[in-house]
Amino acid sequence: MTDRVVVKILRSHGQAGVSSKYQTYEIPRDGMTRVLDVLDYIYKNVDPTLAYRRHLCNDGQCRACEVRVNGKKSLACLKAIKADDAELTIEPTDEYPVVKDLIVDYGSDLKRGD
Repeated sequence: MTDRVVVKILRSHGQAGVSSKYQTYEIPRDGMTRVLDVLDYIYKNVDPTLAYRRHLCNDGQCRACEVRVNGKKSLACLKAIKADDAELTIEPTDEYPVVKDLIVDYGSDLKRGD
């Protein structure tokens, strides 16, 4: 087990013509048990510009914190970090338009009339 984890997050402003890019953070693993803990740590201690949905139900009920972790759809509030995870790649889900960073527009289905 490593005492640090490398986290790559796909950052985007959700605007046409503005490209997305990965930003990499190396953070301590101490007390990090879920992906939401990692995002909270980065926001509070490293980069307060990171946009993600946080502190809603914190129990997997609302599904608002859904992201892709290492390519698989996951809820940030429930997705555990394994002891041997040396790197995490976190991206927004791809079913909805990106508003900013990891925040997507869940209301876009309503706007389209689906």
